[in-house]
Amino acid sequence: MRKLALLHCLLICQTTFAQGYKVYMSDGKVDAYLGETAVSVSLNDDSLRYNGHEYVDLGLPSGTRWSTTNVGAKMRDSNGLHFTFAFAKTNSQWGGDWRMPGILEYQELLRYCQWEWTKEGISQGYMVKGPNGNELFLPAAGYIEPVDKFTSGLTGQLASYWTSEGYSFNFSSSAKGLSKGGSSLLLSLRPVIGGKVQPDVRSEVVKDGPHEYVDLGLSVLWATTNIGADTPEAFGDYFAPGGTEPMPFNSDNLFHNGNYVFNYYYLDGREEEYENWYQQSNQFQYLYECGYWILPKHDAATMLWGDGWRMPTLSEYKELFEKTTRIGNTPYIFKGSNGNMLTLPKAGYYEDNYFNYNYGYYLTSSITGLYPMIVDVSQGDIRYSNESKNRSFYTIRPVRDKPKAGLTDETTTAQREMVDLGLSVLWANCNWGAATPPDKGEYVAWGATFPKSEYTERNYKLVGGYSQQSLQTMFGKAGWTLPTSADVQDLIRLCTWARETDGYRVTGPNGNSILLPYTGYRDGIVLNYPDELGLYRTIDGLALQLCADGKLAVKETNNYVGLAIRPVMPRGFPETGDAQTDWHSATIVCKANIYIYREYGIQLSYIENMDNTASGAWNVQSNSGSMQNGEYTTQMFLQPNTRYYYRAYVVTEDGTTLYGDIKQLHTTADVPAVDLGLSVKWASVNLGATSEDDFADWYVNPSVIYDNMGKLPPTFYGIRNNSNLIPLSSWDEEWRLPTEAEFQELIEKCIWIWQEGGYSYVFNGWNHNGYKVFGPNGNSIFLQANGIANGNNMPSYFGTTGYYWTQTPSERYAGCNNILKITATDKKISFGPTNATYNIRPVKK
Repeated sequence: MRKLALLHCLLICQTTFAQGYKVYMSDGKVDAYLGETAVSVSLNDDSLRYNGHEYVDLGLPSGTRWSTTNVGAKMRDSNGLHFTFAFAKTNSQWGGDWRMPGILEYQELLRYCQWEWTKEGISQGYMVKGPNGNELFLPAAGYIEPVDKFTSGLTGQLASYWTSEGYSFNFSSSAKGLSKGGSSLLLSLRPVIGGKVQPDVRSEVVKDGPHEYVDLGLSVLWATTNIGADTPEAFGDYFAPGGTEPMPFNSDNLFHNGNYVFNYYYLDGREEEYENWYQQSNQFQYLYECGYWILPKHDAATMLWGDGWRMPTLSEYKELFEKTTRIGNTPYIFKGSNGNMLTLPKAGYYEDNYFNYNYGYYLTSSITGLYPMIVDVSQGDIRYSNESKNRSFYTIRPVRDKPKAGLTDETTTAQREMVDLGLSVLWANCNWGAATPPDKGEYVAWGATFPKSEYTERNYKLVGGYSQQSLQTMFGKAGWTLPTSADVQDLIRLCTWARETDGYRVTGPNGNSILLPYTGYRDGIVLNYPDELGLYRTIDGLALQLCADGKLAVKETNNYVGLAIRPVMPRGFPETGDAQTDWHSATIVCKANIYIYREYGIQLSYIENMDNTASGAWNVQSNSGSMQNGEYTTQMFLQPNTRYYYRAYVVTEDGTTLYGDIKQLHTTADVPAVDLGLSVKWASVNLGATSEDDFADWYVNPSVIYDNMGKLPPTFYGIRNNSNLIPLSSWDEEWRLPTEAEFQELIEKCIWIWQEGGYSYVFNGWNHNGYKVFGPNGNSIFLQANGIANGNNMPSYFGTTGYYWTQTPSERYAGCNNILKITATDKKISFGPTNATYNIRPVKK
């Protein structure tokens, strides 16, 4: 006989109407004792049974008891039957209080029990030992596809068990976790009875639209689920490095066309920078930090979950692993210093079409060598310096940056962010990474852009200083930089310094002031002299030193130690204003913040570019617009329904170019539709044009690109691309290619008047020749005679003949489509080969 105290932990079921307990008898009967409390109970050594089925108590906090066999099995080492979820939910229960276990109950097994892969009788599987020493065997019963065969991982190698939420609990000898079960799959079922609902281990979570995140007391906020997963334990979707769509593999993905960093630079015309990077990368001996990140357009978290979400860097995973307590395995549960918890399932990875259970790989946004890096969350072995494989697929756990009351807080005004002390630069009001002026903020080695947990000569890599890209990545805003040694000498020489409890109050010649707190410095894992010494890095490798005894100096320091940062901003840095847009233009007002300059204007790009100084991807609009009282206004003519990136720039008197923040605008899709009183409405401009006087672009027939011959091609398919840059979107889908009949209607029902117009400096010829076409209701459009394009040379017949595609195939000539052909003396339906380059005038209903 064995004594079991606190019967309610073993056999109690709470009811909705009274406190009490139920006793499950071996004959299946249930004795209920409502409103009473048992102190202890004596049981014999026979197996516990309910409704004819045995169960075992593992001593779990919830009090849940697990059946000793799968549904359909007579022995605990038998596989039993396999069910679809719908059938398991309704037909395979054992009656009474038997039920399907939920996600939290499997999670409880993972958290509180010991799991040992073993052989029981004829079956391989897991022996699960509970906190009280009792054991449960889960056989590796495989699973069945609808075609009635066991698939990848035969019986004895893996198993999938249904949960009440429709997820599957999966395991092999090397991995355990939950994923979204396919409703048509046939999986095993292990029933449970009793128990009370346990709290989710996700702790305090915050909703952000459809997604949630948890604060672990770290530098970033972690999402509670992988991309594509509905619960923390589910695996979610799998992604190729640099890809933003889940499996299957896409051979057209930019990343897989070669070295990611190579493409990152070469696409922007920065071959020399790539060669410099390559030489430096050969010198990297330690990969504990990485100074390159994938572009946002290749970040699956950003593209799928929206702005604010991104993939974690290698450093952020390192912080997660080293600054939290791991309290669970497969899935891993990380407990932060504030008590909140994060679950990371061991989700394996796909290598081509093979799924590997042996590792828990997660993609990061950090790049080293050829590829973005991965971390491995494996049982007893957490690594964070592996390179990803070119044709493999991994899970992603997104993060968000923490809102700060310092430099990167969008609610902070410019007056609070920067302080004018009357010196050559504007000083930030608090340290980098600090929430308030007295906070010490973050620490970095010289040339680094993010903090580390340990600062040693061994893990320091020699770098060539700070680039504009690394500074913008570091501070989150264009313009901020580190002070020079001359800037801090001005601070010492021209300002008044007064000691306060936390550091020094520095007052400039104009009476404004900043607080520089004591910071100490980090060497190894130790913070030295945090309350009596301040050390601040300069961009040229020196440091501002302030001591509690009143000594101020600019001195040399070791590059590898961690010092604080107080950013500065040049006075002449321009401010990029917001854009007012319509379908074909944007009006932008910017501030120069400087009164002596050589040049000012707006630069425009279709490409989101991380490096704020790169010129190859930008279409420069020099001296565009007008300047008045330090503000300049520019109007640009753009493509409709297209996203652009733009920034202000100013060239100072000494030739230095200063750039503003990169901002985004999106023109509308509202291309004017002209009603001529016919069966369709006609666009006021040709495809690719921004006005009726714009010669626009020339295109091959859309049938070369699409099965749908009426669909308009993207504007960048044009032979000239209007600025040789690639827009990200194009005309609204309501617009289409006209038919032959619709052009014939235009010929027969409208009045056509030939016009000759202004001189085109682009092609050294007449640009505005063409027909003014008046409809029955008096409205009109202008059809230009732009000839046939042939590259960047002057089009053939430019100014004398116009060619416009229809979506109607030629009945007489294979490989041709009918066209509208216009000259000064004629207008008719003709034909042309589909690979010829003609104009397109869209129509819509």
